[in-house]
Formats: sequence, C-alpha cells, structure tokens
Amino acid sequence: MATLYVSAQKNTLVIRNVNVISMASAEQKVDNAMDVYIKNGVISKITITNSSTPKNAIVIDGTGKYLMPGMADMHVHLPRAKSIFNTKQFLLMTLGHGVTAMRQMRGLPQDLLLRDSIKKGLVLGSDLYVSTPFFKRTDTFDAKSCYDSLALYKKQGYDLVKYLYGMNESQYDSFQTMANKLGFIVAGHAAAGKLDFAVTEGEHVEHIDPFVKLYKKDSVLFWQTIDAMAAKHLFNCPDVFWYNTVGYHVTTKERMKYPGMEYVPDSTKQQWEKEERDQALRFFVSTPVNFAKYIINDSTNVALYKYLLPRMYNKGVPLLISPGDGDYVNPGFSYVEELKIFVASGLTPYQTLRCATYNAADFFKQTDKWGTVTENKAANLLLLNANPLEDINNVNKTDAIILHGKVLKKDELMKMAMN
Repeated sequence: MATLYVSAQKNTLVIRNVNVISMASAEQKVDNAMDVYIKNGVISKITITNSSTPKNAIVIDGTGKYLMPGMADMHVHLPRAKSIFNTKQFLLMTLGHGVTAMRQMRGLPQDLLLRDSIKKGLVLGSDLYVSTPFFKRTDTFDAKSCYDSLALYKKQGYDLVKYLYGMNESQYDSFQTMANKLGFIVAGHAAAGKLDFAVTEGEHVEHIDPFVKLYKKDSVLFWQTIDAMAAKHLFNCPDVFWYNTVGYHVTTKERMKYPGMEYVPDSTKQQWEKEERDQALRFFVSTPVNFAKYIINDSTNVALYKYLLPRMYNKGVPLLISPGDGDYVNPGFSYVEELKIFVASGLTPYQTLRCATYNAADFFKQTDKWGTVTENKAANLLLLNANPLEDINNVNKTDAIILHGKVLKKDELMKMAMN
C-alpha cells in the first residue's frame, strides 16, 4: 500500500472498466464499463473504457467492481479524554469503512488544528468539518455576548454553529438571526424543543425526538412542518442507531453483538454490563411498571421514526447519515448499521447512499466540489467488490478507499488503528 499511496499523488490514476455509481442523479443510475481518471486528487476525466493509458499512469482493474463516492458521517463527536478509542483509532476505523468526510458536532479549537492537519496531509483521516462549541442558554445570556462569540468563531474558521438547548423562542430568534448575518449554518437540537418553531427559524435539526414528539402531539401540524422543512431545504440527521444503544428496548446481550465490539476492551464491556444490570435492577425492583413503560416508550419512538423516515424522504426532506456517538457506537462499524436501518425503514439502497454522499456535500453547499463521481470533483471514492445497490451490506466488501487520489486498503487501515 505504501508505494501506491505515494506514487498515486504524482501520477495519473486510472480505474479501468469499472461500474460507476455517480450519485449525481436523484434517480438510480449505474454507468457500466467506465474508465475514471484521477490526477492531483481530482477526478479529471470519465470515459467509456478503452485500452489507452497515459504515460506513467497507475492502473487499477475495476472489472466487476463498483465505484461510488466516499460517504460522510454527519454527527461525529471526536474522542476526548475518557473516550474508548483515541483520535488515531477513530480516524482510521472511520476511514476504513469508506467514510471520507466527517462533521464534528461539538467542536473545540484543537479540532480546527486537526482539520487543517488532515487537509495538509500531516494526519491520515477523513475530511473534517467542525462546528462551534455548542450554544445553550446560560444565566448570563445576552445578545451582545452571543454575537461576540459567533463573530469570534467565524474569524477562527469554524464551519457551522451547533445549538444545544435552553434558549426561549425570543432568544433563539436573535441567535439564529445573528448566525445568519455572519453566514453560518446552524444545526442542532430543535429550538425551544419544538420542531415547528425550529423549522420556522431555519434550523437544521438533529436526532429523532422532535419529530416523534410533534407527530404524537399533532400529526396535521407535523406534516405541515415537514412540507415547510422540505421547501426550506432543511436537513435532518436522526442518528437512529444511537437510540438503539440507550433505549431499554434493546438488551445488553443484543448490544454486545453489535459490529466492532471486538475492538472494545473487555474491561470496558464488563463495566458497561455491570452498570446497565445495576441500573435495570434498580428500576425493575423499585418501579416495575415504570420500567415497563420505559421499554414500551423507547420501542415505540424508534418504530415511529422508522415509519416516518421514508415518508419524510418522499416529501423532499434531505436526510443525513450518522450512527451518533456513545457506548456501543463503534467508529465505521456503526455507520454501516445506520445505513442498514435506513434501508430496513423503507428507503432503497441507492436513496440511502445518496443521503450518505450527495446530501452531505449539499448540506455544506459544496456539491460542486465533492459528493459525486463526476469530473472535476474531489477523488474521495469507495471501490467495492460487489454492488451496494443490490445489498447495502456490500459497502463492507471494500476493494479500496481513495482519499484525494490516494489509494488505501481497509485491512491495513484497521491494522494501523490498533498499532
């Protein structure tokens, strides 16, 4: 891998006779038997396959393989002091699963340094977009200090604003107005805990809770809000997999079988089991009826969102992919599980993968730069040994990950992560 990794930067890379899933169209399309030329980290040309090869080109035989854009994890929390995986492990495990872009949703100044180090090639990892440190209401909240913070974050180069919770409607309206004035995208927990208000304000909304809450309260208002969300092109990143790591409707035994758990230290798994066993026992012994209600509520909420998911998609709400963050959420592995949840909920594999690729670039208004396999786009690509449109699990059948024209192998990335 090392030779190819270095030389591919200096020479034209040709993926010969490959089936291209460009993701450029909303409708499913595969271009068979294509040659894809990559130069200086950019897709320079795509043609019907032929035998001509530029001098000194590196050729990868794509016969029987499928080429698609690299995917994006759009709700990442980078490792901190008490995280199970360190930053190196997190980056390499994520990249090894074909994720070539990440949106960090609890940014700090060191994340800007990491983003820039990745961009310069000093650190091997997916392209990184960094949110501001999260905003929430404080006892000293006032408009001037809020604006000053936003202006500073803009100057420092953060890519978006993260809203957490606590502002009332008036405060949030001022906050959103100031962020818009500075040219910031705002994403986070629904403003004032209300999906309809958040959409009115123009916030991109994370998680499933505000959708489930509003649907249960007023289904008519919910669908009116969804129509408005689609019209305003506001995104939802639901992190459904995460709800299967915190809800009582999934047992500890089931969680222990999640992909990637073999990389979690045994001591950590034993600690998780003990904590959950003790907690569940306290609930069951003290308030068994409430414990049962927790299980029913968690199960109902996840099932309801899965019901809403394809219907929101069909109405035009742009969706994003991430498994979220927390115990049992394993870098890369859990991302694929989120893809599987989208398909099981009713989206086609193509629709799901377009959420993972084109939609992510669209969120940042960068579809002219990445997110599709088309000429003049960044060569962040995933070369697969089987068709992911036939079975979403085929995203795991990786031949190579290509990051800005550099050819990487999944097995070697995973070995690097553990060494």
